[in-house]
Amino acid sequence: MTHPRRRAGLAAALALVVAALAGCSESTPTAAPSASATDSASSRAKACAAVVDEIVTATQQYVDTYGPLPVGGSASPTPSAASTAGPDGDFKQALADAQRNLTDLGCDVAAAQTDLAAGLGRVTARGPVATAVLLQTKAAITGRLPKDPVKRTVSPADDLAGALSEAPSGSTITLRAGTYTLKDALVLLTGVTLKGAGRDTTLIRSPGADATVLVLTGDRVTLTGLAVAHTGSRPASVLLGGPDVSLALTGVRLSGARADAQGQGGAGVLMSARGTATTTATATTLEMTGVDVTGNGAAGVVLAGNHRVSILTSQFRANGQCGVCFLDASSGSVQGSTFTANAVGVVATGSARPTLIANTFTGGQVGVQASGSSVPVLSRNTMSRMARAAIILTGPVTGRIDGTVCRAVKFGIVLSPTSLPDLGTNSCTVARSKT
Repeated sequence: MTHPRRRAGLAAALALVVAALAGCSESTPTAAPSASATDSASSRAKACAAVVDEIVTATQQYVDTYGPLPVGGSASPTPSAASTAGPDGDFKQALADAQRNLTDLGCDVAAAQTDLAAGLGRVTARGPVATAVLLQTKAAITGRLPKDPVKRTVSPADDLAGALSEAPSGSTITLRAGTYTLKDALVLLTGVTLKGAGRDTTLIRSPGADATVLVLTGDRVTLTGLAVAHTGSRPASVLLGGPDVSLALTGVRLSGARADAQGQGGAGVLMSARGTATTTATATTLEMTGVDVTGNGAAGVVLAGNHRVSILTSQFRANGQCGVCFLDASSGSVQGSTFTANAVGVVATGSARPTLIANTFTGGQVGVQASGSSVPVLSRNTMSRMARAAIILTGPVTGRIDGTVCRAVKFGIVLSPTSLPDLGTNSCTVARSKT
C-alpha cells in the first residue's frame, strides 16, 4: 500500500509550481518589436514551453510511482513527505527547478497555464491510487484545489472522484440518495467527511479488486449515513485503511467483501499495518457507532498492527471467519453490539488487548476465541447457541471473564492448561482442555 504520509507532501510540492505561474510576469510592449526582439521573444517562448514540458514529465514520473495496490492491503515502507530522496523528493526538486526557471525567464502566464493544462491532459495513470493522485495533482496545478475546506453536494450522476480531488482536508461531501457505481476503488487522499442520506438510500459500490473505498491520509476521515459494498468476484475488502489512518463510521453498512483461497481480501474494514506491531496504541484509530457489517467473506473488522478501536451499538452478521479480529498489538473496546452467525464473534491473537462489554453473541461456532499472549477482558456478555463453545482460550492467555451468561451451548468457557484468566462470576460451565 502507498504510505499515506506521502500525501502530505503533494500539496506542498504543487504549491511551488502554482506560485511560479502566479508570479510570472507578462510584459506588454509599448512599441513595435524589432527583429532581434522578436527572435528573443520567440526563444523565450520556446524556453518557457520546455519548462512546462519538464513539469509534465515530472508529473508523469511521480504518478507512475503509485502502482497497483497489492490485494492483501499490507503497507510497504516508502519515503515520507519530509524525505529529500525517493519519488517525493524528486518531484519536489523538479517543481522547485521549474519555479526558478519560469521566474527567471519571465514567462507569459496565460501561455504557460494553457500549455500546462494541455500537457497534464496527456498524463496517464495506472490503478486507482495513481488515478486519484493525478486528479488531485491536476486540480492543484490548475488552481481548482482550494486552500480552505469546502462543502459540496453531489448526486449519482456527478463525478465523485473528481469532487474529492478538489476537496482539501476538513471538507464535507454530501451524497444525495442513490447508487454511486464505481469501476474501481474510491481513493481518499484528504481528511474529508462523506455524508449520505441514510444507509438504506445512499450506496457506494464497486466490483474492483482490493477495496471499494481506500483511505490514504493521516487526517481524520468520516463516513456517515451511507452503505458501501463490494459487488465483484475479485478478492477485495470493502473499506481499507493504512497504518496512520483515523476513521469514524456512523450509521454505515459495509457488505460484500470477497476473500480468495490464499486469504487475501474479504474484510468489511481492514486496518492495515506496516509490520507486526508489539506496542499498544494510545489513540483510537477506528470509531464505529451504529454500523452494520454484514456478509463479508473473511471478517467484519480486521485490526492489524497497533490500531485501536471503539465500537458502539453495532451489528456483525454472517461474516465468514470473525465479526471482529484483533491481531498483533491491536486493542480497544466493543460495547453494546450484536454478533450473529459469524464463524467466531471476536478473535484475539498475538498480544491484542480487546475489551468486550455488554455484547450479545448468537450462533456461529464460537463466541470469543483468544490465543497467543492476548489479554481479553469480557464483562456482562451474553452467549447463546454456539456450535462449539461460548468462549475458548488457548495458550498463555490472561485477562478477565466476568458476568458472562451462556444459554443453549454445549460448552461454556473452555481453557487450555496454560490459559490463566481471572474468572469472576459467570453463568457458564468451565472446562479445561487437555491441550
